[in-house]
Amino acid sequence: MYQYERLVRASQLDFPASIMACSWGAFQVMGFFYYRMGYASPIALANAVMTGVDAQFDLFVAYMTKVSAGALEALQKRNWTNFAKHYNGLGYPAAFPQQMEQHYNEFK
Repeated sequence: MYQYERLVRASQLDFPASIMACSWGAFQVMGFFYYRMGYASPIALANAVMTGVDAQFDLFVAYMTKVSAGALEALQKRNWTNFAKHYNGLGYPAAFPQQMEQHYNEFK
């Protein structure tokens, strides 16, 4: 089943909860952080990120500055293992830190 089909099915049960259960934008930020990031509602968050990449980057900045200071500090220090742990939780893919470092070095 496609993810959008799952969202539609879940939204029929509880629309705000379905938005909070999804990760949004290019940076895959969970909707349940909407209030801490300054959005009035989960729906306001979803509507914002669907406008384009600028709003998705704003969402990422809001997450990093208002929700996960540990991820922000790790990113600033380029500590890819700590960034993965703070951004994705302890179950992050083992290759993630190395991939982040590689992409950073390619694009810096």
